Amino acid sequence: DEWEIFVKKMATDSTCGTGQYYVLGNDLDFDGEDFHPVLKFNGTFYGLGYSIKNITCDTWQYWTGSAYADLGASNIAHSGFGVFCKITNATIADLIVQDYSFQNIPQSSTLVSGHGPYNGAIAGVSYGNDSILNCHTVGEVKSTFNYTSHYILGGMVGIKYSSGSTLLTYRCSSEIDAVINLPACVIMLGGMIGYGGFANTIMHIYDCVANARWTGSARYSHVAVGIGWNIGLPTIENVIGSIDATTTSYPFSGSLLGTGANTAMKNIYVKGQTGSETTSKNSIIAASRTAGTMTASNINVVKESESYAPLQGGAYDALGTNVTEYSNSDIMLASAKTFFGSDQYNKIWDVSKIGGSYDPDNSPVRNYLVATITFKNLLSEDKEQD
Repeated sequence: DEWEIFVKKMATDSTCGTGQYYVLGNDLDFDGEDFHPVLKFNGTFYGLGYSIKNITCDTWQYWTGSAYADLGASNIAHSGFGVFCKITNATIADLIVQDYSFQNIPQSSTLVSGHGPYNGAIAGVSYGNDSILNCHTVGEVKSTFNYTSHYILGGMVGIKYSSGSTLLTYRCSSEIDAVINLPACVIMLGGMIGYGGFANTIMHIYDCVANARWTGSARYSHVAVGIGWNIGLPTIENVIGSIDATTTSYPFSGSLLGTGANTAMKNIYVKGQTGSETTSKNSIIAASRTAGTMTASNINVVKESESYAPLQGGAYDALGTNVTEYSNSDIMLASAKTFFGSDQYNKIWDVSKIGGSYDPDNSPVRNYLVATITFKNLLSEDKEQD
């Protein structure tokens, strides 16, 4: 009930929560309950380590002020879909979105730059100077639609879409399974961010882990642990993860960076593989690009196949021999544990949790927040609670 009040308040508040602070005071379990996303949010949302869990959403609607209307019928949230559809100058911290199932996300009738939908577990569209801090997501995205526009998907944020602004993703982890078919279009899937959409957009991904899996078809694919497709100026440091694509589509992809330019990378441990269900999969290079410059140090990748998967025409290996290759994940992750267990990093990483699935309790970078906050209950605002 309180979540519904919050959703309706943000849909009708002309400031969309600017200058306001909201706190999740308990786990919210949507098992068997209708879920409505927050249309636009410009404030600060503290999850306090609590979970919004068991979301199953296949009817995407927003509050008009008097009734719910289909979100896909308009461009009201820039084709964004997630717990928060569109955020602008927002901070979302210490939030867990667990066991979500986002289904049949509609293709907006008014597309942004010919792309969309934009889908992120936390936020569909980041439109300002936004921060996603210590958030952890586990779930799936699936659809029976054959989309006629590019599909953008991120374990945290779908798209960073605004010129000259910054998106910070810090100490986050995601597990995402996607089943999406785009026979005539492109999928852009990132374990953290799906798409960085402007040349002077700044993105920071620090101290994060992600495992992403995609099954489907596409004209070609940009799938990666960090960012699916990057046009902006990202810095990616201290990241572990894997990408597994079950498809016959040729990749336009690197394991960490699907395709991009002007990226700085440091302390990266990734595994990528692509291929059909009926054949042995090929490993994926660490990063691909079509233009621009890359700076990189301590880049590590698993190469299990004899050769890397061939790239789609126009893309090429961004790093060449400036990577350390391992014959399997166990060896690479053992190296990661040694590296992140050093004095410089052992306050960041719980090395005992590196490897396997990164559910929120197993995330090696999750911070457990202990706080006492006095807040007002949205159902009875006159009563303060601790």
